Order: sequence, then structure tokens, then C-alpha cells
Amino acid sequence: MIHFMQTDYAVSPVQYSAPNGHYCHFDALEKGVWKFTFLKATQAAVDEWFAIQDHLKHHYPKPEPYVRMLLNFKPDGPAPLLYTLQSARAWRQKYPDLKYTHIRAVCLLKPMGALQAGYAYLIKEGIMTFNMHQIEVEILDDEARALTWLTDSERGSLTFQSQHQILVK
Repeated sequence: MIHFMQTDYAVSPVQYSAPNGHYCHFDALEKGVWKFTFLKATQAAVDEWFAIQDHLKHHYPKPEPYVRMLLNFKPDGPAPLLYTLQSARAWRQKYPDLKYTHIRAVCLLKPMGALQAGYAYLIKEGIMTFNMHQIEVEILDDEARALTWLTDSERGSLTFQSQHQILVK
């Protein structure tokens, strides 16, 4: 069980706890960032990720002004894309109130080749296109930079060019 305090919002602090799985681990970081580390790039890890989110949704108030997620795929690479997207769609349909939940997420990946980086950005743009007003997504390879992006409300989005230079070997 993970225990943490939410302390950076105008409301009184809330103590959170969530179960961890075998393939996806949850950590609460400062400034309300929820870190999910995918130890394996499997459907089971995706299922555990949604189970943890289910727990958080049912037991705690939604963070404001948005949910901040750091999705660490460095240990074994990205989760299966099609399965993740299908699971996300089903999960969001199960909770109609999520339509009004804003999310800022960073996918933390190892540096990759130009072809892989181009594919990663295509996926990112697709996610943002279908959830324009709800989800902001970045792909980075440095956790400190990812945390800054997640928590800096004054920042602008990184450009494709700067991201591409960060990730390409």
C-alpha cells in the first residue's frame, strides 16, 4: 500500500493510498504527481494501471486543476499500444464524469532512434487530437524535465523539434 499527502492544492491535505501490482507500480510524488512505473510492457501491466486508477477514483477527490501523471516506460518499453488505447476508451466510457477531467501526462521513455521517435510523436498527436481539450501529453527521456513540465503551470508545450532532439540517440 502506498501512502502520500496531497498538499499543493487550496483544499485541506488529503492522505492517499493505493495498491501496487506486480507489473505496474504507483508512487505519489510532490506537487500531486502520480507516477506509474511499468515494470513490464504487457497487457497485465495496463490492467494493473487501470486498477490503481480505479482505486484512486473511487476513494479520493479528483486533483485540481488537473491530474498529473508520469508514465515511466523505461524499465521494459512502452505498453502494448492498441490494448492500452482500447482499455483507456472502455475505462473512460465506464466513468462519464471523466469527460470533464483534465490530464497532463508525460510518457518517460529511453532515448530512441529517429524512426521510433517519429512513431512515438504520431501516437502523441493522435491522443491529443481525439482528446483535444482534456489531455496534454509529452514524451521525454529525463524524469527531472518531465516533473518540471508536469508541475509548471506557466510553461508552454515543448516543440516537436526540441522533443525529437531529446529522444533521438
